[in-house]
Amino acid sequence: MSFRVSIFGSDIHQNLKRTEQKNIQKEQGNFFKFQTNLNDNGSVSQQNFVSAPIATKLYSESRIQKTVEKNPESKSIFSSSSFPKISLMQNACNVSDIAKSLILAIQSKDSYTGEHSKAVQKYAETFARKLNLSSFDTECLSLGAAFHDIGKIGVSESILNKNDKLSDEEYEQIKRHTEIGSKILDNMPVLKENIGKIVRHHHESWDGTGYPDKLKGEQIPVQARMIAIIDSYHAMTSNRPYRQGMPKEKASEILQDGAGKQWDPELVDKFLEIIPAL
Repeated sequence: MSFRVSIFGSDIHQNLKRTEQKNIQKEQGNFFKFQTNLNDNGSVSQQNFVSAPIATKLYSESRIQKTVEKNPESKSIFSSSSFPKISLMQNACNVSDIAKSLILAIQSKDSYTGEHSKAVQKYAETFARKLNLSSFDTECLSLGAAFHDIGKIGVSESILNKNDKLSDEEYEQIKRHTEIGSKILDNMPVLKENIGKIVRHHHESWDGTGYPDKLKGEQIPVQARMIAIIDSYHAMTSNRPYRQGMPKEKASEILQDGAGKQWDPELVDKFLEIIPAL
């Protein structure tokens, strides 16, 4: 299995003052440590599982503003058309390795989730092209698709691989994967701000009945709304040991019926246009 987990980089940091470079070096001391374990009482504990340097600086608009205030001569750099909305430092290559490790970890627990995430990522990139998203937004969507179920690493294998209908209690455990996944990404600054919200909110519903935060309509991040549609479509059309996947036509009907209730109606219309190409 091959996931695309490249992270945008930039050489603009070469133009920053030495003081800002020291701040970047400080971040190299951060270590990503996690392991989500499902305890007997249903709680999740965290232990050291992976330790890798995060040599990453995430430049949000607020941080850029602070940099400009301290170093007025850097204003021309950040206002350049070549500088992306959020620039990730070029030396943050280890993030990709961590991303691949996370994906392999969940695949080892549940092979379906690994294949499912790969397909969702492929569909997401096709959807992004349909909507003419920027390169940066396309990569965020792609990474969000790859990671959307990463929180299932904290769900019992017996539940993930169960071939019968889940009990109410088991379903509640499955639902927690969105929160677990976003907490995992909280430890990775380069992914927290843009990818974490996709992972957390991809099961929210347009009418506010989803989870975990019961967001409604445009309160839900647009990329999470996109993944919600893609995720549901692939789940409906893929084969499982206990059932056959439904035809594209049937899945399309369900998406149309749920538009304005479970899914963003405008995005559903756009997604239906690309289904023949999937």
